[in-house]
Amino acid sequence: MSSVMKVDSITKSDGTAGVHIEGHVINVTTASYNTGASYSANTSYVNTATLGTVTTKLANSKIMIVTDVPIQTQKQNTIWSVALRSSIDSYASNLVIKHFVRYSTNDHTTGFTGMTYLHDANQSAGTSITYRYYVKANNSSGGGWYCIDQWGVSNASGYAFTTNMLEIAQ
Repeated sequence: MSSVMKVDSITKSDGTAGVHIEGHVINVTTASYNTGASYSANTSYVNTATLGTVTTKLANSKIMIVTDVPIQTQKQNTIWSVALRSSIDSYASNLVIKHFVRYSTNDHTTGFTGMTYLHDANQSAGTSITYRYYVKANNSSGGGWYCIDQWGVSNASGYAFTTNMLEIAQ
């Protein structure tokens, strides 16, 4: 036996529209990144990549950022930090910092191939939030970095990395 339920609208007990279940994804935004660029060494954070923008559907939701945009160092014996920042505070503070290294001894290399982070955005519905990478060298011997390295790619069309921003109801 099958049943069909048809409704014109669902209203919460407080009279507001819609029912959103806590912990469920309510909005998915995907942004492509395919801009190759190189940067000179710097021990201060440098705006390196704009990953994408999401516009919230609900107030006080969280945003799960999942990106595969990589960073590649130009020199060995370097330690790097990649910070994720948002437009909420005009990119003033780091949401999360990931470190990676490239040493010439014993082939010690930790490549940076993206990150995942759950941002407790706590904003009103309709707020647009843009996310960016900020990168810096943690030692003075470091060379610059690439985001993304397109050397040797004969057909750059279709060469893209992605950032998915999943809004989660709270």
